[in-house]
Amino acid sequence: MIEILKSLTSPAAPADPNSTSTKGFLHLLSGMIVALDLPELFEINERVKAAINKLGNEDEKISKKTIKTALEATLAIIPAMQK
Repeated sequence: MIEILKSLTSPAAPADPNSTSTKGFLHLLSGMIVALDLPELFEINERVKAAINKLGNEDEKISKKTIKTALEATLAIIPAMQK
């Protein structure tokens, strides 16, 4: 996990400050899903791992705005997060 975080901020990281590593993001997402330890999320984590495997040795950039929008949509359905 530490190596993934380092790769997101290393000199090899994308020059575009508005995007980040898709593979790095997916690894962090998978780690969070595993930490939640909810059997209901097993299939979702399998899909995340399949996406990581599909990337293979390659990587793609993902917009930070896309990540933010997805997280905001997720938080919007949590009652405690509503205003």
